[in-house]
Amino acid sequence: MHPDPTKDNHEPIAGWQAIAGHLRVEKTTAQRWERHNGLPVHRLPGKRGGVYARAQELDEWRLTNEQEHAAAAAAADTPAADGLEAETPAAAPLNGAWLDEGRAHARRVEISDEVLTLRVPLRWKWWWAAGVALAAVMVWAAMAWFPRTPPAAFRMEGATLVVTNASGRELWRHAFPAALRPQDPRLGRNAWLGELAHGEPFRVLFPLEPPEGGADARLSCLDPRGRAEWEFVPPAGFEVEAFRVFAAKDRDQSRIVVSSADPWESANQVASLDGNGRLTGQYWHAGRLGYVADANLDRDDPVDVLLSGVDEAHKQATIVGFDRHRFDRGAMPKLVVLFPRSCLAEMLGPYNRACEMVWRGGMLRVKVREGASENSPSLIYEFDQSMRPRSVVLSAEYLERRRELEIEGRLNHSCEGEAERLLDAVRVTWRGTLGE
Repeated sequence: MHPDPTKDNHEPIAGWQAIAGHLRVEKTTAQRWERHNGLPVHRLPGKRGGVYARAQELDEWRLTNEQEHAAAAAAADTPAADGLEAETPAAAPLNGAWLDEGRAHARRVEISDEVLTLRVPLRWKWWWAAGVALAAVMVWAAMAWFPRTPPAAFRMEGATLVVTNASGRELWRHAFPAALRPQDPRLGRNAWLGELAHGEPFRVLFPLEPPEGGADARLSCLDPRGRAEWEFVPPAGFEVEAFRVFAAKDRDQSRIVVSSADPWESANQVASLDGNGRLTGQYWHAGRLGYVADANLDRDDPVDVLLSGVDEAHKQATIVGFDRHRFDRGAMPKLVVLFPRSCLAEMLGPYNRACEMVWRGGMLRVKVREGASENSPSLIYEFDQSMRPRSVVLSAEYLERRRELEIEGRLNHSCEGEAERLLDAVRVTWRGTLGE
């Protein structure tokens, strides 16, 4: 039962602030005395009832505990050197019991006016701050070490390759030791960004074209941080014409087909590498093969490798096809296609050449330039999945160039029926060699 303050002869002191003022201590000190040292404080009924005390009872309690709690009050109300409230001395009495030394360093939970306060010792705060700082450093290092977005584009700044993500943010840059030839269109066409094995972070494969009199050409593999991981160097004097990546579950099964040619001789190396840049097979071709594509020519092997360019022995545009998985076994082509030279090619000479190839929907489209230069007029051939020639399209530039030669008197026959003649003259050989 709570005492009724109206029946007491003395005026009650209501609230913690007034009680502390009567004792001339801080409010928290008075509350601690009430919890641990038996300070006579009464509570009104109800969940949110207030507190009150009688001056006579407080004075009597003070006289009884004056010497003991004077020291405790001074220690509790004096700020510590670090600005935190000092802990209760280990020897302070608690209702006749003594606090042990371990409790003086324990966490404290105080409830004041229905507010929960957790007090943590200073040494724990230092450990907490150090942990937060360490976690922040680890997160920053992880973000810097592994870019969150894969590379999507690149640009050249002199001899430095700069790789960016899809938003244009720079991910890394790599400076090559020798000056490049960024004006060479093959560099922009051949640079590759992707997975060398399924699930791996993106790599960048970049063909390095040496300056005149410089080091050999090479194909560089750069890791996700822009560091050189491996390099493939073709034979001395050769330049990387084209390459294509065929990724697998692991790098040992992945294949990179690289076509390199000697610009002064009619020699071309087609090299097969695994995902670590190791040579697994090669094929030598008389002529230049400047383009690589993949196709599905039969159901037995879903991925075939096609290379297009020039057959030097026949002075004709050609396509050479390989089974990707059988490339390492002797490196013999499964398919050879020879394209006839048109009347323009006979005049513009010395040969025609097969260029870009597109495999789509079981059809192969091939652009054939009727001359040696990049500006030579073109024809578009179409093949079905079994590589049977289906059609040939005379481009507008081809017809325009033919008309100019007719006006000059260098051509004396019409082009009527020329598409059919060219289509019939296409030679396709499977798993064999061509005779003269």
